[in-house]
Parts: sequence; structure tokens; C-alpha cells
Amino acid sequence: MCNISPMHEPFHLYAFGLKSFEKHAQKNNYEIAFHEYYVCQTFLPKILDPLLVPYMKKTNTGMQLCVWLRKRGDL
Repeated sequence: MCNISPMHEPFHLYAFGLKSFEKHAQKNNYEIAFHEYYVCQTFLPKILDPLLVPYMKKTNTGMQLCVWLRKRGDL
């Protein structure tokens, strides 16, 4: 059986984190204007969600990263 999850091959070949965006920004004349982690489905037993979801929100450690980029010098 083939894994057809959109978070795995063949859909996503690479996973990028905030540090990789920061390093790339230094080399390519842009900056991170805003970033946020979105808490999404944990795929763990639902009984754990009341504990995990607030913790992930509070610590900004959700599972999906949203990054807004801005060219350096732009307002």
C-alpha cells in the first residue's frame, strides 16, 4: 500500500523550518516579516487534545509553519 498523505512523498519532498528560512533570508536579501505556527490535527487519541492543543498554542510549537517574507528595504 502506498502512502498518499499530502505531508509525505510524492507531495512534499522537503520540510522547511524557521531556521532554514532565516538562513536562506540572510543569503537572499529578504527578511521574515511574520511567522506563526498553526496547531492542526494531532492524530493522537482525542482525549489528549485538551492537553496538547493549548500547550502547542502557548509554546508556539504547532505543526504547520506560516512564514511571511519581505524583501529587505521594503516597508
